[in-house]
Amino acid sequence: FEAAAAGAPGPVSAAPARADDADVASIASVAASVDVVAPVDDKVGASGAVVSVLTPLEAFQLLGREDSARVIDVRELADITAGVTVVRGAEWLPASRIGQSGCPLTQWPSRPKGPVLLTCGDGAASLAVLRSEHVRGLADVYCVEGGVLSWEAAHLPTVSTADDILPLAFH
Repeated sequence: FEAAAAGAPGPVSAAPARADDADVASIASVAASVDVVAPVDDKVGASGAVVSVLTPLEAFQLLGREDSARVIDVRELADITAGVTVVRGAEWLPASRIGQSGCPLTQWPSRPKGPVLLTCGDGAASLAVLRSEHVRGLADVYCVEGGVLSWEAAHLPTVSTADDILPLAFH
């Protein structure tokens, strides 16, 4: 495996950066059929800070409503290996890079427009990133509760890193 992050050797296998028109239409039709009343569940973390956590269905519905929404997998290179399941359309930005000089998620002007959904294998790493001093307080940044395990359990679209390329986020 290669990594596409600064200091890493090249692309990592997993999902395509952007879904094609058929994927978008499919996701939009399924997302529109999911009736979620409250899209964001704000939970109070151990420090007393409010963190925005979405269930997989809420996150999926947000992707269907917001063309500019992005899914960022924050797993480290060692955790993104051949055969690992990722959310279809996800991009890769390792948690260790978030907050570093030049990190596109946390620094202007490269800060993305629209919602950002953070995910990882089980939701722990993405929640830690959401709670970190670098991301806390940024508007429209959410954690997918339970990570890819919960996403997959909800029968939402995934791909295997053995099949596709997971592009570096915000390159």
